[in-house]
Amino acid sequence: MKASEKIIEKLECKPVPPPGNLSSQITKSFKALVSVDEYLPAPEIINCSSNISSSGEMIMKVQVIVFIPEITCLTDKDVTIYWDKKSSPDSFYITYNKSEVVTYNYRAYEVNFDVLYCSSDTFPSLIEIYLWDEDPVTSRGTVTTVQPS
Repeated sequence: MKASEKIIEKLECKPVPPPGNLSSQITKSFKALVSVDEYLPAPEIINCSSNISSSGEMIMKVQVIVFIPEITCLTDKDVTIYWDKKSSPDSFYITYNKSEVVTYNYRAYEVNFDVLYCSSDTFPSLIEIYLWDEDPVTSRGTVTTVQPS
């Protein structure tokens, strides 16, 4: 831990998965970016657009920045995306399960994911994205519109 790290408190709770389900219709990529000193910023959606694949399926592409405590070391395998199709608007939960630490030092991570909408799915004009630690004391969310390509 860095000398400048300000740990406010360590919270212990039972892991709770987010609403929705894991979906094979979602593919993702994940990478660490810069550090920030703030109190848990909400996810920042950089881009959200839609297009039609060569086979005629609708695909939504999402690029979002999430902020996770700097002392929490995450890899691509630690991050999962859940999709709650029952909510309005569609909700996506970028999840991880690490010890909960409330701090002022966060690392920004870029998460990109594509969602394949089947013909039975209604393509959304608005989505909600949450960062969800499965110990969700400090989970945060944001809403954005889906831009056509």
